[in-house]
Amino acid sequence: MGRFTLILFIILLAWTDILTVNVPAPEYTISGEELNVAGATYKHLLGAPNLPCKTVTLALPPGAIVEKINYHGSRIEIAKLTIHPKLPPFHLSDAQVNKSVSQLYERQKELIYSFNKIYPVKYGVLQSKGGLRKYSLVTVDCYHFAYNPITQQLYYSPDITVDINYRMPSAESDRAKFWRRLKDDITFDKIAKEKIYNWEQTQVWYHTDNPKNAHGFYIILPASQRSAVDSLVNYRQSNGFDVHVITTEHIDSVVEGIDLAQKIRNFLRANMADIEYALFVGNITNMPMRSLVPINNLPSSWSIPSDLYYAELTERDSLSWNSDGDFYYGEVFNSNYQPPGDDNPDYHQDIHVGRIPVDNPSAAAVCQTIIAFDSNTDRSYKEAALLPASIPFYENQNHEPIPRVDGSEDMEALMNDEIISRDNAVYLYEKAGLRPSPYPSTDSLCKMNQIAYWYKKGVMYEYHHGSPTGYARLVWVWDDGDSVPENPELEHIYSLFINDVPNINNDYSSTTILRSCSCGKPDQYNMTMKLMDHGVSSSVISGTDGVWVILDDRGGLPHHFLARLMKDTTITDGVIGDAFSLAKIDFMDSTGWWLNAYVLNHFCDPATKQLGRETSVEEKVQRTPISSFSVYPNPTAQPVTIHVQTSTNRDIELDVFDKSGRLVQKLFRGTIEGSRQITTKLPTGIYFLRYRDGERTEFKKVIIVSR
Repeated sequence: MGRFTLILFIILLAWTDILTVNVPAPEYTISGEELNVAGATYKHLLGAPNLPCKTVTLALPPGAIVEKINYHGSRIEIAKLTIHPKLPPFHLSDAQVNKSVSQLYERQKELIYSFNKIYPVKYGVLQSKGGLRKYSLVTVDCYHFAYNPITQQLYYSPDITVDINYRMPSAESDRAKFWRRLKDDITFDKIAKEKIYNWEQTQVWYHTDNPKNAHGFYIILPASQRSAVDSLVNYRQSNGFDVHVITTEHIDSVVEGIDLAQKIRNFLRANMADIEYALFVGNITNMPMRSLVPINNLPSSWSIPSDLYYAELTERDSLSWNSDGDFYYGEVFNSNYQPPGDDNPDYHQDIHVGRIPVDNPSAAAVCQTIIAFDSNTDRSYKEAALLPASIPFYENQNHEPIPRVDGSEDMEALMNDEIISRDNAVYLYEKAGLRPSPYPSTDSLCKMNQIAYWYKKGVMYEYHHGSPTGYARLVWVWDDGDSVPENPELEHIYSLFINDVPNINNDYSSTTILRSCSCGKPDQYNMTMKLMDHGVSSSVISGTDGVWVILDDRGGLPHHFLARLMKDTTITDGVIGDAFSLAKIDFMDSTGWWLNAYVLNHFCDPATKQLGRETSVEEKVQRTPISSFSVYPNPTAQPVTIHVQTSTNRDIELDVFDKSGRLVQKLFRGTIEGSRQITTKLPTGIYFLRYRDGERTEFKKVIIVSR
């Protein structure tokens, strides 16, 4: 590290400060009784008024420690409306859980709607704090809308100010050293630029003159499985990756931790600056997942095996996944399914992770399937989709306040949003029984049709009720005359059973999404393993436990994943692991529903590319633009001279910021063609100059020393 870079870092670590960010309200319209808000999220208490909010992710200086967050605003009356209560989520397989959640919903609805007071009282709440590789982050939900259920008065806050009190760690602390190792990293900068609300301010804190992309592809496995990945190692090396094969025995012997899972995570944290992708190979018995407990102190209710624990690496366990020290990892909700919980994990993944969940020789065969899929560049195959969708819930099922949940609506949304091409898709909807799917489909939903149509489909996405051994349709076969679907009238029919998989043609594998519950439950041989074992699926996203339906985000994580993989590929480049990591952020920003973020895991090599890898990994390298301006001398006493060079007539702006990101001086506004020198005088200190010309924004650090 250069002398002046070190000076800057020490100064950054020396101050305590407040980050103040103004968050304007999203645009809204009121039509009759309907409040419409663009880009809103809905994260209030179950049974509380289902008001829109705005979720923003704010960056702090590297390694900043959050002390306190305050929210400020003022409310004005804008309308009288009927705002309905927020409906509960639904578990796809556990009726008893749904009954319990529905009872909580009814209690909270009755309580909140009986008080003559504004809800919510606060202007905002913390969703998570942590980081995205080198960026220290805080994600907050801002409540620009509030409501009095008795008077039906809707309130509006045009602006909410978020004040984050933070302090910096000492320069020689382990925390500061952790962030120094990442100071030049730009591996996730495209994600950061999209997600960070105060992005331009971060360019002051995170400026680097030596940008570096991590190309590390780390494979972690038991020594007994080492030969299984030989072909994949050679293939990824030919793609330009820096491949490392690390045994669990090695990690267990040299890394500190209370168990193997924590040792693996600590190993990944220590090497994060070099890692872009991590692949775990082997059965859960010797390549563990971390069991996460989303509800405070309730491991008997939910203990969800998850690899998110290995992907989110910002803080050590004692400050994140197990911050209360009770060894129930990942407690994010209280008993009302609301944050904060006892622990403080983050959902912004710092590396892309995946898992081959079987042992050799099956693991070696899976590697060959992955290579064949990744290297295939046939877009007509890779973009073709099979979309079998059942009806998981009928309206008022068993006299419960349950809305109709028809998977065909999710498939239609994918095609209507042009994520999946309707012309290149086979969509199978429920046409049997009472009140079937109203949408036209390629064919009816049944086992025979799934097996027949699976051939040469690059994407397979199903939506049913599930178990480790398969997934099933729910059909309302008859009615006793009350027009209510009741258990004796409902029949579960296997849509695909684990023993049916060998009947599927495996000449072309698919990226498979199993939205049904527990198809990836790792403590037994399951549907995910069978699909990969047989070569039908090269990549599977599936649940290690029960999956939930979130009514405010009906498409859920699968919709976000396919959107990032198939349509909006500017950040993901069509790479499956990148799309899955970003989809989890999208989903959590939208819903805050941690259970699905824990449950849905990626079983595959995360570097696999949906549309084939025509060139090496270098195609993903972000290159910094050629500098448009220079500062000299630097460091300098007075004055500072800025040399601006443009190839065409351009309107430019030059601004000066101090080390905390505050605007100090608007240095220049005007048009320049060719070259020009601009001078200024600044007090002793460290500053950043920002150049903008409409096409690019650049920062330069300048150090002013005393004479």
